[in-house]
Amino acid sequence: MKSKGSFFRTFLLVLNLFSFVLLGRATTISWNNPSGGVWNDAVNWSPAQVPGASDIAQIVLDGTYTVTLNGNVSLDGLILGAASGTQTLLNSSSTLTLNAVSSVGANGVFEMGGGILNGSVAMSVSGIINWTGGQFSGVGAIDVLSGGLLAISGTSNKSFNSAFTINNGGLITWSGDGNLQASSG
Repeated sequence: MKSKGSFFRTFLLVLNLFSFVLLGRATTISWNNPSGGVWNDAVNWSPAQVPGASDIAQIVLDGTYTVTLNGNVSLDGLILGAASGTQTLLNSSSTLTLNAVSSVGANGVFEMGGGILNGSVAMSVSGIINWTGGQFSGVGAIDVLSGGLLAISGTSNKSFNSAFTINNGGLITWSGDGNLQASSG
């Protein structure tokens, strides 16, 4: 029979291991402003904090609005697109790094007008990516699913790292005069 001290030490060990597991889990932070707004304003998120590297950012509030990325962001994951309306995430000049599988749902629109989408994971797209400028970087992938659209347009140059892949199971369109460049770095 184990002593009370041995049982207590075992209990504390299990409790500590459990707390490490909980601390290592990503926190889900959800957009809560139906009028849209800027990413880096904590009042736009629930709970009231800007999503960071260990968080999953969800922009899934029904309605039609735009969230503007206004600074470099690293996330554990991104879920864009609600059940109704159109939810747009606009990146004009920032770096968005995704460290876990992410998605653009049927009502989601990711506007890539500049900046960098960086990652080591896949982003599944059943909504829309409008790529008018900027760079896809890292060893991640864009998986355009059936019903999804990657629209490449505009006169700005667009580039992607050659380790970054674009897989098409939906539709990719290209219009405009800008160059599409692949780099090996």
